[in-house]
Amino acid sequence: MDNWNAFTSYVNVTIKFSGFVQHGPVWIEKKTRSHYGLWFVTQGSILLETRGDTYTLGARQVLLMKPGFSYTAQALDGGCSFFYVQMEFQAEYEESFLENHLPVGIYEVEAPEDAAVYTKKLGGSPLAVKGAVTLLLADMADMCRENAPGVCRISSKESG
Repeated sequence: MDNWNAFTSYVNVTIKFSGFVQHGPVWIEKKTRSHYGLWFVTQGSILLETRGDTYTLGARQVLLMKPGFSYTAQALDGGCSFFYVQMEFQAEYEESFLENHLPVGIYEVEAPEDAAVYTKKLGGSPLAVKGAVTLLLADMADMCRENAPGVCRISSKESG
């Protein structure tokens, strides 16, 4: 929680929209993000391809994306479900702060009880969603700071 105060002092999160989706086994999406995005996977698996690399996301994993992030995602093993959030950040020194503290990547929410709290709040009122997202992002920043094993950084640099 130490990072909560630092995070909320430097970053203001504006939720553009959020929701919950369930996709069957034939779901595929190809997109380039126009805003920051977050997916919190609750069931199933997602195959994510970006910049020639492939990643698999499963339950209790969070994908953080930034504007310009291009990907192809598809459901594996009978489908998937996840909460999604499209948001904007207003941060002091936005780009460097986010690159250093919240890089594009996959983050693991290890404790099932923590995942239960996030999923309950992400499905709640707009205020509950904003609180859950802010707390989740602060926890993700802690994971990055501590070089936690549950963080998979996805390069945001153009290959070439």
